[in-house]
Amino acid sequence: MFLFDEQLYVDIPESYQEMRQERIDALYPYEVRQEIILENAQTGSFCTFSLFEDQGIMESQVEYAIHSVSKIVTRLYPSCIVDKEQLMNCSESFCGWCSFQTQAADGQLYNVMYIFPVNGHMMFGTMGCRMEDEREKELLMSIMKSLKTQKKKRRLQE
Repeated sequence: MFLFDEQLYVDIPESYQEMRQERIDALYPYEVRQEIILENAQTGSFCTFSLFEDQGIMESQVEYAIHSVSKIVTRLYPSCIVDKEQLMNCSESFCGWCSFQTQAADGQLYNVMYIFPVNGHMMFGTMGCRMEDEREKELLMSIMKSLKTQKKKRRLQE
């Protein structure tokens, strides 16, 4: 699947579809939301993607950026970090990620936040599934590993 005017390729399983608007409104009741919100309705797993074109980032800054995100999460949810922030090799680059758990109505959720540079801009993603669903956790990690930047296409002037 190509995202953000074909600047990012990510291998998303067919079971992940755009989340219904009423569900988005219930789960993300904020004014500013992620740009792309996908879910697997069968498992309750989700993936979100937002490209911050006003936030520049170079590959050398990814580790510091995810460390900063991890510190913020720890302040908001003390003792919730599952995995310390890490770097993951993706198709042609790497991304920084961390995971944490939160409580949902039907149990514990495993959440991942990650940062990936896309043509000099910061792409911020989140993913999640039920804490005990090891198969979904592996699937989410494979989605993250599939990230691949596509060179931004220049628009021809008319």
